[in-house]
Amino acid sequence: MLLSNNPKVVIKAVLVISALFFYDTFWDLFLSLLHYLFGILHLMFEFCEHTLERLIEHLFHVDPRTAEVLVFYVMLSIGAYATLKLIQLLPDCYRALVEQVTAYWQQSKAETLGYWQAQSLKGKIQWGAVFMVGMLGMVLWLSS
Repeated sequence: MLLSNNPKVVIKAVLVISALFFYDTFWDLFLSLLHYLFGILHLMFEFCEHTLERLIEHLFHVDPRTAEVLVFYVMLSIGAYATLKLIQLLPDCYRALVEQVTAYWQQSKAETLGYWQAQSLKGKIQWGAVFMVGMLGMVLWLSS
């Protein structure tokens, strides 16, 4: 029987089949949702900017042009501070990422080496034959 009674297997099979047949529809849906998300974020930004301008106008009794310039420099300062903090955070994130990738590589290498050492001579020859046929197929495909 192809599908079992396990609902997770059925759901995964339906999702895979749907993704294969309707990939363009899903891609279009994803891009549309992303567009709407950016639209909503832009509206929220404009609302915050407008509210800050009105607040500065009323608190400091300035004209709208001056409030606009003040809001620009306040937002520029906030953006510069956020960029500075991000630049300070990036080396630590990079170091952690390199450590995780190195640990994963070492673990995968150890597992592969253990699997290879557990193989019989016949199994090693079969793996070598599969590798050679695969490489030959790629060379023939690339050179045609």
